[in-house]
Amino acid sequence: MPRSSMTMAAASDDEAMLGVFERLALEAGREVMRVFHEGGAVDSKADSSPVTEADRESEKIILAGLRAAYPDIPCVAEEEVAAGVATPDLDGAFF
Repeated sequence: MPRSSMTMAAASDDEAMLGVFERLALEAGREVMRVFHEGGAVDSKADSSPVTEADRESEKIILAGLRAAYPDIPCVAEEEVAAGVATPDLDGAFF
């Protein structure tokens, strides 16, 4: 593949990935605002730091979207790790 085609393909992939990130961020943000307006619960993690319903729900949205769009790239997320979900192999790329 000529260099210019490779560059265009890579730029297209980057734009598609940014589109996924933007869509998921907006979805998660809407969920955060929904929970905020409804007065969601606040709990404590094992280290005594707070975790809210909005934290958990927005993380679920982001993880589900990333895993659907990029099933071969593992994800590591704060609330999953705090809940005891095993960290995937991180030798390569990961979110």
